[in-house]
Amino acid sequence: MVPPLEVQTTEDPDLERAQSSIKKFVQPIEDCILLDGRHIEAVELLANDNKIEHKLNRQPRGWILCDVYDAVAAPLVYRTAWDDKTITLWASLKCYVSLWVF
Repeated sequence: MVPPLEVQTTEDPDLERAQSSIKKFVQPIEDCILLDGRHIEAVELLANDNKIEHKLNRQPRGWILCDVYDAVAAPLVYRTAWDDKTITLWASLKCYVSLWVF
């Protein structure tokens, strides 16, 4: 997660304007839900449901498959469930993946 930009209270109007301009630039970055996540590497998926601990301590908003390796063919991978502790991915065949959960 991106920490919020800290704005200092000051009597200097030039500094106030500069802080305001910086805040307008940084706000979309702070609000980006993709950045509030976790990269999970070297996850072995077997052909079926696979429960993976994501450690977000909340239900994810989404996930991205970043890499697939050690597979005999291109696997089909999709989510079947998630909660505040785990995400369950179904795979069509055994493979290793890295994923971003956010």
